[in-house]
Amino acid sequence: MKNQHSNVVYSDNSVHSCFEVNENKCNKCGDCIEMCPMDVLRFNQQGFPVMYYANDCWYCDTCVFVCPRQACSMD
Repeated sequence: MKNQHSNVVYSDNSVHSCFEVNENKCNKCGDCIEMCPMDVLRFNQQGFPVMYYANDCWYCDTCVFVCPRQACSMD
């Protein structure tokens, strides 16, 4: 689901996620998905990473730190 007021992609599932991706910065490289220690991130239909298993996330911020374009954030 995309927020109508920004270029941020939110989780595709119904569980609230604090993981956000800025579409303008993201190059869809998948580093965040590959490096997630809990394997909770997936690509959505547009090719952007989303938190698919929010209840299993440790909120360790690995996805944020490995993003080469600083497109990922956790709020």
